[in-house]
Amino acid sequence: MFSFPGRKFCYVMMRFWHLSITDVPEDPESIQIFRITDNGDDPPKKIVTAVYEFHCELTDGVEPDWMVTHIWHWKQLE
Repeated sequence: MFSFPGRKFCYVMMRFWHLSITDVPEDPESIQIFRITDNGDDPPKKIVTAVYEFHCELTDGVEPDWMVTHIWHWKQLE
């Protein structure tokens, strides 16, 4: 953690779950939360996790400028 006297920062982490037809291993986190049914006509879909982290300086007089600091997608980047 960084310490900047007199400056304020905001950190936001967002987690999304989305349907994907990508052939990746099951995301253990999503299968504990969601259940999907397969009608057999469409390609098999899986629910996968995506995490995005942002930060912004909120100090008075500083122009707000959100920056992406971390991106994580379940098994999609391997």
